[in-house]
Amino acid sequence: MLSNHAKQDVHQLSFNMKSQTWNIACLILKGYSLFLSLVYSLPDFALMGGVVKIDFAEKLSSAR
Repeated sequence: MLSNHAKQDVHQLSFNMKSQTWNIACLILKGYSLFLSLVYSLPDFALMGGVVKIDFAEKLSSAR
């Protein structure tokens, strides 16, 4: 009786571990896709930031 119960516990535990691993894998995949989209949109941000910086520098130099 006890060994049967223990087997069920182990089975349940391994099932929980599998679902947990799956959840973590899904989280990692979501994070990775988010990271990739950020990386791909980064050049646009860098371009915008560069333009703003250049514009700001020109305003400063013309103000002097």
